[in-house]
Amino acid sequence: MISAVFAVVLLIFKGIDLLVSKEDNILSFLDEKANKLSERIETKREHYNESADRIKVISDKIKGFSFKLSSLKGKIHGLKFKIKSIIRKIERAKYKANLTKNRIKEYRELSKTKRFKKTFAFLKKEVKYLLKHIFPRKCKGFIKFGFEHPDKTGKTYGYIAILYGIFGKRLKKFDVIPDFEHKILEGKVDIKGHIRLIHALIVAIKILLNRNVWIIKKKFDKINSKYKSMEMDEGFYDFDDDLDAIS
Repeated sequence: MISAVFAVVLLIFKGIDLLVSKEDNILSFLDEKANKLSERIETKREHYNESADRIKVISDKIKGFSFKLSSLKGKIHGLKFKIKSIIRKIERAKYKANLTKNRIKEYRELSKTKRFKKTFAFLKKEVKYLLKHIFPRKCKGFIKFGFEHPDKTGKTYGYIAILYGIFGKRLKKFDVIPDFEHKILEGKVDIKGHIRLIHALIVAIKILLNRNVWIIKKKFDKINSKYKSMEMDEGFYDFDDDLDAIS
């Protein structure tokens, strides 16, 4: 009986020892599985991070491309606006040039009328009379002049030549020297004579009392007013309809 109990106790201890030894194996096995699982999780996490980084890089590239595309679109719109603006300016310049051409045409038609020719001859006669009486009787010396632009010097010298044609006798001892290369104004002038305001008053009264002068002035004013209103009219031409065709 005692031996049987001892045998049972011994068997229990062996079972416990076996369980203890197996527990180490089980724990080792579980620890190994836990490590592998942890490694797999870490690997997947690294893979996920790499994927996230790639996605971020791709997203940044897409954003950069989108920004460049928007910038290019803005530049295209800006260029199109500049082209429209240039075309609009050209069209307006052409329109104003045509208005000027038509205005000059009407001036010429007016200048061909008998009334205009008669009025012009009258004014020419009175101005010549006035200049002869207010211009110095004797003038001697010289003047040397020149402007920054040679063409302006040439035009001024041309106007002076007209005065020489009218008052040649009084300007025999007066020299005008144009300088087409330098900007200059120097000279010496000695003038003798007198100015009588009565002559200017007489000419002014004659012009004011001349009926043809007022009629011609009124016609010129009418032409100027007509074309001035046409130039200021913003609705003279719808440029935008034509410009939209290039959009």
